[in-house]
Amino acid sequence: MIKLRSATSNKEHFPKKTCKIYEHKGGTHMHFPRGGEAIVILAIILAVIVVVIVGMTKVFQKAGKPGWACVIPIYNGIVMLQIIGKSPWLMLLMLIPIVNVIFFAYVYYKLAVAFGKPFWFCVLAILFGSLALCTMGFDDSEYIGPDGIYPEFLSDTPDITGVVHV
Repeated sequence: MIKLRSATSNKEHFPKKTCKIYEHKGGTHMHFPRGGEAIVILAIILAVIVVVIVGMTKVFQKAGKPGWACVIPIYNGIVMLQIIGKSPWLMLLMLIPIVNVIFFAYVYYKLAVAFGKPFWFCVLAILFGSLALCTMGFDDSEYIGPDGIYPEFLSDTPDITGVVHV
């Protein structure tokens, strides 16, 4: 049997009538009637997710990879490893608890280097990976290859023989 009591019965814990408390055999449950707040929070979270997906798509496209790959959970990690020039087998490190956090920091650092970003941006990428990913997607940075070295076919500088590769 469910009993309904008002939350205002104990004024020092609930100064306003903000929720109703339902008691039954399984325990006590609180019901918050403010659905509008939950919808606003959900809308903000969905907007952030969309911005991160679009930014990640642009990063993949700048690196010459398919943009749709960013929405497939394990495959996007494999593509990121290909962008930074590492073996896809390193995705197995994501299964080890604590190592995966360190590995993600390494991947975001190498991704920032692959787009020619300065050291401070690499630190930003380690601390705020998704924000850095969006920044790399929406700014005018170019993919310069793993380890931040321009490939010869993309370089405007002459090689040892003086020939400019364009």
